[in-house]
Amino acid sequence: MNKLIEEYRKLAVNNLFTVRSFVGVWPIWKEHINEKMKNRSVDELTDLGAHLSEIFKSTSSGRNQSSVSSGGTIWENLVCWYLNLCAIGTRTVVVRPVAGVLPQTIKDAITVNYGSFISNTEADIVAITFSDESEENYEVKEDDSVVDKINDFITFHFDKIEINIIQCKTNWNDNAQIPMLWDMIYKVRTFENNNITIGRNNFSIKDCKRFTYSFVTVPTVKTNGLTTNSVAVKRVSNLSGGVYWGNPTKSGVAQSLGELPSRVFFGYQNINARNVLRNELKNIDTNYKYFKI
Repeated sequence: MNKLIEEYRKLAVNNLFTVRSFVGVWPIWKEHINEKMKNRSVDELTDLGAHLSEIFKSTSSGRNQSSVSSGGTIWENLVCWYLNLCAIGTRTVVVRPVAGVLPQTIKDAITVNYGSFISNTEADIVAITFSDESEENYEVKEDDSVVDKINDFITFHFDKIEINIIQCKTNWNDNAQIPMLWDMIYKVRTFENNNITIGRNNFSIKDCKRFTYSFVTVPTVKTNGLTTNSVAVKRVSNLSGGVYWGNPTKSGVAQSLGELPSRVFFGYQNINARNVLRNELKNIDTNYKYFKI
């Protein structure tokens, strides 16, 4: 086990359970999750990604402004929880971009500067894949901050770090243009106007090993109305990190969220992810009990 990385994952997952709305629905979601993961197998875990919309909607409470806001937050948390479970034992951690969890180096790298105005993407969650360098020099002692140690590790190995921004939305039609435009911005390495730059404090996505942008949706609209020719689908069809939803894969529209890890996280790590997951899932009730299933 990668001690520093797994300590960071624990911090990221524990942070999800500080959100009251997420804690409120968790007992119901937990029952559904355990029903679909009776054997704690890799195949069950992957397949769970195709049922997250069903699980999310089991506690849906309408479309008023309050419920939409709350729904968006708990959908982000559910996606973050699931992707971290898919990555146990690997060198990828998925985090909410909140104070005390997302390292400053990553915040700096994804910052877009427009003249003197500093802006960040609507990054609902961020996946960080760490390089294979030893963590011996970054041991977390009793009074140490895990995030500070992670930030130090990233600082010294930034050119070998992979960053994946994952924008999560409950709806699709109303929001598809947002990830499309942000992905366009991040794909541009040099702007004609020098007043537009990406990154600050000498950290930029152009200097990391790999950067991708993904879109993950429930969606709340009827899925049979979404086709390859739908405007909303076309808007996100070329995102560098892919388009996903909590349903089974629909060719030309979206992949099941269970397919994101193998496409975005594991393809570039020198591991057999399936074997790692098989071994680590045996410890879900001990080492990983903070997932609360």
